[in-house]
Amino acid sequence: DGCDNFCSFCITRIARGKSRSISKGVIFRDIEAALAGGVNEIVLTGVNLGSWGKEGDGQGSLGTLIQEVIRQFNPPRLRLSSLEPWDVNEDILHALELSGFCQHLHLPLQSGSDMILEKMARRTDRKEYENTIRKIRSISPEIALTTDIMVGFPGETDDLFEESIDFVRRMNFAGGHVFSYSLRPGTPAERFLDRVNSAQIKIRSQRMRDEIKHSALKFKENFLGREVEVLWERSAKVGDNWELSGLSDSNLPVKSTVGEDLYNCISRVSVEQIVNDSLLGKILPEKIDRIKISGKS
Repeated sequence: DGCDNFCSFCITRIARGKSRSISKGVIFRDIEAALAGGVNEIVLTGVNLGSWGKEGDGQGSLGTLIQEVIRQFNPPRLRLSSLEPWDVNEDILHALELSGFCQHLHLPLQSGSDMILEKMARRTDRKEYENTIRKIRSISPEIALTTDIMVGFPGETDDLFEESIDFVRRMNFAGGHVFSYSLRPGTPAERFLDRVNSAQIKIRSQRMRDEIKHSALKFKENFLGREVEVLWERSAKVGDNWELSGLSDSNLPVKSTVGEDLYNCISRVSVEQIVNDSLLGKILPEKIDRIKISGKS
């Protein structure tokens, strides 16, 4: 909980205070209980996830925690929620090669303009962010990298917005969230006077969303005609069949239809097409993992 960063648009540090780490013992007990209940994907999450263990109490870092979880529990899947780009260190890079670690990282960028990043008090710039992306892809070329982008931050001129959208285009993200800046009382940005009008923010938001959507589609197209591993998170009986939806290892939405309920199973799926932003394909039955959550109706 809490955060040690000072992003000028964010109220989190003021509202939640400094970063505080849950102990490794509590984390391990939660994981053990989840796996005993049939959970097939463990997600490590937090307000500022990358700061875990930085209090210096000997618990280690997030990267070493990931390695210990995989070594001790060997979960079918381990995923991270969101990670600031400056927290991607050698331990995190090593985790990318571990069995069960999902090939997806969400790395908030916020802006593709160095001038705006500086005003936001982000602890990175375009060059450092791009270098981080390059390191990650050198280890895992097909990893899904998603991000957060903010438009309309005070001082964002038309030219600076074009810088941002051009940088986003070059990063080839697998997806992302686009946010329109909104003032948070008590934050440093509250004092910034060079604000962008709401009509312009709306236009920029749509353009950025279109760019992210196009980039996401290109990423999905890479999987056409290939096999992906899917954890089925929803199932519905339709006639004699079950319609399934879930996420691939790389966080892509996948759908399929089969003659039995495979909720909470992990399957191999041959991807055939993309419909409404989801991959559609056929399940390869000989590779179905039959693990299910007990007690599911």
